[in-house]
Amino acid sequence: MLQTRYGQGIFIHMKRNWDQLTKNLIQEHWGLNLHIPIKIDGRLTTTLGTYVFKREKKRIVPLYITLSKDFVTYAEEELIIHILKHELCHFILSQQQLPFDDGTETFERELLRIHALPSRSVSVEYRIHCTRCQTTLPFSTKKIVTHYLKSKKCSCCDDFFEYSGVFYKKIVS
Repeated sequence: MLQTRYGQGIFIHMKRNWDQLTKNLIQEHWGLNLHIPIKIDGRLTTTLGTYVFKREKKRIVPLYITLSKDFVTYAEEELIIHILKHELCHFILSQQQLPFDDGTETFERELLRIHALPSRSVSVEYRIHCTRCQTTLPFSTKKIVTHYLKSKKCSCCDDFFEYSGVFYKKIVS
C-alpha cells in the first residue's frame, strides 16, 4: 500500500524536470518522440491529474497535462509515475486518433500494457486529530476539514482538532 503524509518529503517532487521525465516515459512505453507540457496546479485537490486538450473540427489538439500540486509534493514517486503514465496514455491515444476516454476498451487495455493505474484507483484522505486524545477523523475534502477545525470539538474530551495531513493510498493492485 502506498501512502504519503503531508509534511514528509516537502517539495521533493516539485523540483523535478517534468519535461525530461515525460519525454523518457513516452519513449520507454510508446517508442515515440512527442512532447506535452506538464503544469502543476494548486487548485486540484481530489483530481490528481488531467489531460487538457481542445477539439478543432475533427482533430484533437493537446494543450498540457495538469498534476495536483499537493499530490506531486507529498505522494510517493511510484504513485506519481502511475498517474503521469495514465495521463500520458490519454495523450498518446488521442494523437493516434484512438479512443482515449476512461473506460473505453482501447484505453483500459493500454493502461494494462504500460502498467498504469486506472481511474479512481487512488484515494485522497484529509485527516484531523484531537490534540488531547489523538482521535483521528478522515475526510474526503479540505473544505470539510476547514469547517471542522473552525467550529468543532472532539466528542471524547471536548478538546480542539488539529490538521494531520493529506494521505494518498493506492486502492487497486
